Amino acid sequence: MHKEYLDLFKSLVKSFDDASKGTLKKIECSKKLPRDMKSSIDDLNNLLTKYQNDVKDIDRELKNFIGENDNKINSLEKSKDTIISLSNLYKFKRDIEKSNTKDEMYEKLSKVLYNQFNLKNFNILELNFLQEKIQNVKSFGVSFYCKTHIRKNLHLYKFKNDKVVFSKYHLFCCDIKKQNKFPYCLYMKISKDIFLIINFVLENKEELEKFKNNIPIIQNYIKETSSSIERNILMKTLKDAAFKDILSSLYNRQFLEKYRPSIIKKADEEKYAIAVLLIDIDFFKAVNDEYGHDIGDKVIKEVSSALFKSIKDIDFAIRYGGEEFLIFLTNIHSEEDAIKIANRLRVNISKKDINVYENTSIRKTVSIGISMYPKDSKNFDIVLKNADIALYEAKRNGRNQVVRFNYEHGVDLF
Repeated sequence: MHKEYLDLFKSLVKSFDDASKGTLKKIECSKKLPRDMKSSIDDLNNLLTKYQNDVKDIDRELKNFIGENDNKINSLEKSKDTIISLSNLYKFKRDIEKSNTKDEMYEKLSKVLYNQFNLKNFNILELNFLQEKIQNVKSFGVSFYCKTHIRKNLHLYKFKNDKVVFSKYHLFCCDIKKQNKFPYCLYMKISKDIFLIINFVLENKEELEKFKNNIPIIQNYIKETSSSIERNILMKTLKDAAFKDILSSLYNRQFLEKYRPSIIKKADEEKYAIAVLLIDIDFFKAVNDEYGHDIGDKVIKEVSSALFKSIKDIDFAIRYGGEEFLIFLTNIHSEEDAIKIANRLRVNISKKDINVYENTSIRKTVSIGISMYPKDSKNFDIVLKNADIALYEAKRNGRNQVVRFNYEHGVDLF
């Protein structure tokens, strides 16, 4: 009987050792042991079996959420790590929901990618298909993404949804091949017209494999960020509706009145200039008289679209009234740059075909007056008035031209 007890002890030690490694196995015992002892061992084995099944169920559910795991890894330890990851994700979700701006959200996502996943080289690109714009919202480390390729193939990415795609240099500049780096891209849909592309650059194959193992949980962080950004966009859309002109989709005069002080304050604090462009569609009344107001509205929309696409994200385009538009070029380096931009706008609009009827289109020109803040005046109302004077001069001299304000125009007008 002494041998049977010794074997039972060894079986118990082995079972405990296996359990510490995440494997729950039945305890073997001799039939020669007393009945009450065998009954206790049977009860313990039934408990171990139930516990093993529960662990498998938990592991399977976690895999469904977090992705496939390596079966060789201790499932208890992996489940523990995964639960910790989910706890961190929940904390991140609560934290990011408190963010007021997209910039804050991108900053928090970047910190997680950098600190938690030790990712040192990545770029977060925001693609806006409606505006046909690409913005690099956040960068860490080495930058290899190819904006030119994305612009040329913008239509392709609208159908990627949130699939993980290995990037064989298709989004990266050719230099990456020379650097022996390993690129990887994650795509995420924020809304109907806005997508994220996150370009990661890994230093070696070991980093790449580690990154691939973390993709499921990384995707969950990106999804939480995307959901918060979508809500932010919705709230901003509702807020902006009061400051947007319905016909042109540009800002309206209410926006000008509310936000002009903060725009001027930022320029004063950062000591940069603002070029004020006042734009008028030449002979617009003739369009309404000849083709009707529906075509007149179409001209307004087409010109507005051309203006919006031609300015930077930090600039402002406003429908000032009727066929007049106001553009603030912020952080402009010189008045020569402002004149070049204004002429580019003028030429682009003059080349735009606007369909009025089947096989019939028209082209319109614009006149532009420019005044500079604070060079022309530190009183912004006077700067606006100066731009109006310059616009009058442009129209008086034959239209379809850009005129920079000077005080001689003021004398001529008055």
